[in-house]
Amino acid sequence: MNKLRNSTAGFTLVELLIVVIIVAVLAAVGIPLMRGNVERAKLSEADAGLGTIRGALRVKTAELGKVPLTADMNTPDKMRAQLNLKLGDLTGRYFEDNDYTYTGTQGDPTATPPTLDAYCITVAGDTTVGETGASAIKGDQVNGLHHSMNQDGTIYDATACTDATKIIN
Repeated sequence: MNKLRNSTAGFTLVELLIVVIIVAVLAAVGIPLMRGNVERAKLSEADAGLGTIRGALRVKTAELGKVPLTADMNTPDKMRAQLNLKLGDLTGRYFEDNDYTYTGTQGDPTATPPTLDAYCITVAGDTTVGETGASAIKGDQVNGLHHSMNQDGTIYDATACTDATKIIN
């Protein structure tokens, strides 16, 4: 009787292998799904920052009667000052204020054909490496990620507002 009890205690090697295989299959399926969610989160944050800048630009354009020139907003500090944005307004988990750039050109209605005011806001993944503290999540995790938005609100998957890479309108 004592011999029977010892032989039935615990799990067999086959049962343990089956559990290990099930866990491995679940991990193999779950990890790529999680990576996709992280990429979508990065892109959503980039697009939200672009939208914030576009909203502030619309106000500034209404005040000026024309879009600001690139020279007026050629650094992140100048852009924030011109658009009444505070330091940190564009900072999120993946991008910082300094990751956003602006280029703007004023149109010429007297030209043939007439040209319109246009601008392009770009967010480029942070290329700094070795950051510490609260911003340690940034750096090469978003390096190479680019999105742009033009005055119409069209989003492009590139560093410039061109139709060839249009992803959202």
